Amino acid sequence: MIGSYGDIIFNVSEYNVFTLKEELTRTRRAKITEHTPVYGINTLRHQGRELIEISFSIELLSTLTPMPGLQLEKFKEYVETGRYEPLIIGLHTMSEFPFIVTEVKEVMSYFNNITGDFDKIVLDITLKEYVDSPEYYQKKLLAKAKKMLLGTGDEKEIEKEQKKVDV
Repeated sequence: MIGSYGDIIFNVSEYNVFTLKEELTRTRRAKITEHTPVYGINTLRHQGRELIEISFSIELLSTLTPMPGLQLEKFKEYVETGRYEPLIIGLHTMSEFPFIVTEVKEVMSYFNNITGDFDKIVLDITLKEYVDSPEYYQKKLLAKAKKMLLGTGDEKEIEKEQKKVDV
């Protein structure tokens, strides 16, 4: 097994090839706000991070993957139902939170009159991190801030970090 997303398993075997086409892209962004005073220079404020976004492509060939249309249907179902699942690649979970499918682009080629399906389907999948418990995230963030600041022993700094998390 190469990885999984819910009941969708990415794998390569002698009977089936269902795997990532090339690379997987993971995007992490800081959440920054810019404050513009009437006079003076702007200031920036770090407010945590944005949700992680992952995108990848899957190429389904009827010669290597039995009934590629069924694999496509699984992803369509995830989009329709809003189901969220952890994304696991190799032995690594790609985030501490699960992901939700936000976009599936399909490129279908070579229609087969005999099977009534396309012989080649390329799927471009986009997932976004799904934080179902913001309180849990805030507690983890506060624990990280405390751990960082305990080395300095500055209680005022710890209180300041607590106020940022509470906002």
